[in-house]
Amino acid sequence: MDQIEATIPFLRRYARAATGNRASADELVAVMLEKISESDPDPHEPGLRCHLYSVLDAHLVTRFPDAGADATRLLASSERRALLLTELENFSVADVATIMGKPEVEVLDLLLAARQKEASALPTDVYIIEDEALIAVHIANIVHGMGHTVIGTASEARAAMTACQDLRPGLILSDVILNEEASGADVATEIASLYGIPVVFITAFPHALLRGETGEPTFLVEKPFTPKTIKAVIGQALLQSRVQPTG
Repeated sequence: MDQIEATIPFLRRYARAATGNRASADELVAVMLEKISESDPDPHEPGLRCHLYSVLDAHLVTRFPDAGADATRLLASSERRALLLTELENFSVADVATIMGKPEVEVLDLLLAARQKEASALPTDVYIIEDEALIAVHIANIVHGMGHTVIGTASEARAAMTACQDLRPGLILSDVILNEEASGADVATEIASLYGIPVVFITAFPHALLRGETGEPTFLVEKPFTPKTIKAVIGQALLQSRVQPTG
């Protein structure tokens, strides 16, 4: 698998998180890749991954220059995109500077501002769907550290559905595969659809949910994860959910 093909799922992940809208993000990635293919880039070129994200970020800014009242066209701020690029996509500050076309010192300022705002964000109630007890505790500790409240956890789909119907959390963090017939992805998607609750999916198999197909998640964290990744995606999911429905 060449570098371009290997990067495509993660370009989708970044675009989805930055826009909060899966359909629009996937469409934009497809358009961007079509234009990239016309220039016939060398798949083994050093710095190609940075170049792909740079082209995508420029397309995002062009496509979503000013959301205004159009809630389906809202793009994350420069601060949030810098945070996503470092903490979700694992780029260095130097790489983010290249991707965004900004001096490194400005990227550092953007990251500092994003983390300060993240620390002062409004708290919410969080429900965790995870069948590995240690992982559930780890996630809960991260959530508590952000100032949010974990109002419940479940390892089974039916229990999660019943609890969320009663508790109506502000956010769901869900494993994709549970040790039972019903998947975490299915139940979390159903809960989100019924009650308008944003969901962050956590999975060891991200490629399976980043194919550009209908029904895939908007916000996705890969296992094994770090606290900073969970924090960045939780913050983005909550910000986007307050201004637009996720797609």
